[in-house]
Amino acid sequence: MKKILILIALIQASTIVCAQDSPTVGALYKFISPMTLAKCDENGKAVADTSHHSVAIGWQFIVQKVVPKGIIISFAQWRVSDVSAKGGETARDKSNKSLNDKYFGSTDVPIYFLISAADLKSAVRLQHAGTVSLVTGASFIKFRPGSGKPISKDGKDYYKNTDISNDFTLSLLASVKLSKAGANTDFFGLFGVNFSSIKVTPATSQGFLASETNVGSIAPTIGFEYQIDRVQFGLLSGIDVLTGDVNRYFVYRGRPWISLGIGFSILKGYGTSADNKN
Repeated sequence: MKKILILIALIQASTIVCAQDSPTVGALYKFISPMTLAKCDENGKAVADTSHHSVAIGWQFIVQKVVPKGIIISFAQWRVSDVSAKGGETARDKSNKSLNDKYFGSTDVPIYFLISAADLKSAVRLQHAGTVSLVTGASFIKFRPGSGKPISKDGKDYYKNTDISNDFTLSLLASVKLSKAGANTDFFGLFGVNFSSIKVTPATSQGFLASETNVGSIAPTIGFEYQIDRVQFGLLSGIDVLTGDVNRYFVYRGRPWISLGIGFSILKGYGTSADNKN
């Protein structure tokens, strides 16, 4: 079981590294820090343009190509309302048209910009609803609800007491995004397995074990995650299946546990852009 935990930890570390350093061509991203960019052509060659192109927090862009010089991006088109086409142009529509002319161009003649791999760390990827991705993580606290009905064995009663344990758990989960891309709050459905090292005592093993020890387990797991801005709150639930014969005597066998989690991003942009609505 230790080898399995080490393997999952390595997968988790490699997943995080790949997510930070490998841009996904065609994916939609959003800047979380203000930037100053330079124009380029479709091959990354600089365009004769002496002006500075300032990018505000929240602007969305698409990765077009990765070249030796960096990453070629194009901005997502800013929305212009249908009212504008009927002669009722609003101040917002006028501003967005100006942004499209300056940063988006047109479908036939797009405008490209060049960023470095380091610049990509100042952006986050936006997933569309229904997108499935792989999630890895770790948790340390599990809550197991108790039961007043004892288990009788060899003339002794063993109880399922309410338990809050600090079992170390590694999760390998699939994530399904439920909210639309670009929203400030996101909902994710999670399902997969947890690999844990669980403390089992003579009382929780109905006397099968003579002393307290740690036993490996695999738990089918479901849950959800709520993300607002850069802070995530998660709720997971699963049923532990212990390795070896001790599983037959585990008093919590078939009984689900609940795990709460909270996370945050180290990188965060501050401020707002009144002009950006793309």
